[in-house]
Amino acid sequence: MYNMELNANQYETLLKLIAFGGWMAQGGEMGSDDTVEDLQQLVLSYARDFGKNDKVEYDEEIEAFALEANMNEQFTALISEYEEESFWDQLIFRMANRDAVVEMEKNSLSEEEAYVKFEEYVEQYEEEFDNHGLDHLMLSE
Repeated sequence: MYNMELNANQYETLLKLIAFGGWMAQGGEMGSDDTVEDLQQLVLSYARDFGKNDKVEYDEEIEAFALEANMNEQFTALISEYEEESFWDQLIFRMANRDAVVEMEKNSLSEEEAYVKFEEYVEQYEEEFDNHGLDHLMLSE
C-alpha cells in the first residue's frame, strides 16, 4: 500500500480525471467495470477530507458517491465536446484513408505517394466539413 499527498486543487483535478478516465475505460457505459467503479468510489469518498463536499455527493438510495449535479453537467458538456470533435476527426481520417488506399491500388502509388494523397484528402475533407457539415455527404452505390 502506498500513500500519496495531494492538495485540495490537485484532488479536484483528480476528481475530473477519475470521471473522464472511468468514462473512457468503460466505453461510456458507467458502472460496467467493477475495478474502475471501486477506484472511483474510493477517490470520491475522500471529498470531505479535501474540503470538496460541494463537488461530490453521496446517494443514500444507491449507496454510492457521485459528482454533484453542477460538476456532472460540466463533465457531460466536456464529453459532448470530445465526442463532437472525435466524430469529425474519425470521419475525416477514415474517408481520407479509404480514398488514398483506393487511389494507391488504382494508380500503383508507393506508400509515400499514397500518404501525400491521404494528407491532401484530409485537407479537402476538413475544408468541406468545416464549410458544409454533412450537408453534401451522400452515399452512392
